[in-house]
Amino acid sequence: KEGVKIHNSLFWKPADPIEGYYSAGESGTWYLRAENTADIELLPGAERVAQGAYRVPGMSPDEARGFLQKHEGEACEAMKIWPGEEG
Repeated sequence: KEGVKIHNSLFWKPADPIEGYYSAGESGTWYLRAENTADIELLPGAERVAQGAYRVPGMSPDEARGFLQKHEGEACEAMKIWPGEEG
């Protein structure tokens, strides 16, 4: 016996965009967390929401990706906040 085989349909695959929904490529508000927050505090409009966590409006997905690359090797995250999810 060669072991268990997993069917390809069980793996996530990107779906076609749904008309009228927001695109991930649009600028928007992002939630950023990092061990070193000094550079987050310098971003325009950055608002501290918890220790080490900030809400940053008007950020593009490329800017968020750059943030993650800059903080590679330390605990950090960037999450887009969709309209209606802000609390």
